[in-house]
Amino acid sequence: MWNPPTKIEHTYKIQPVGKLEIGIGTYGGGMTVGLAPVMARILVPDTNYFPTGWFVIQQYKTLHRTKMALDEAPVYNGEMFLPDWLRADCFEYHYKQMRYQA
Repeated sequence: MWNPPTKIEHTYKIQPVGKLEIGIGTYGGGMTVGLAPVMARILVPDTNYFPTGWFVIQQYKTLHRTKMALDEAPVYNGEMFLPDWLRADCFEYHYKQMRYQA
């Protein structure tokens, strides 16, 4: 079980108004093998489009590769558009959390 990050490693400004925060998950107990997952959260004020809370990035397993992929994302006026794979990871993670709680 992984808990949300305690330290935000990187922040990106996203379109239209908001930010994307990336960090490394912290160990929450139980058995685990491998590295801690890279986690992110999308913060867009005054909208309910994206689920709130941290989610695990499935596409890229390391912080370095995730940052490289996000640095290549399209930028307009200094703000990044969210890649489709990141949106998919967000919705898929929160859908699974909601489904397992039911």
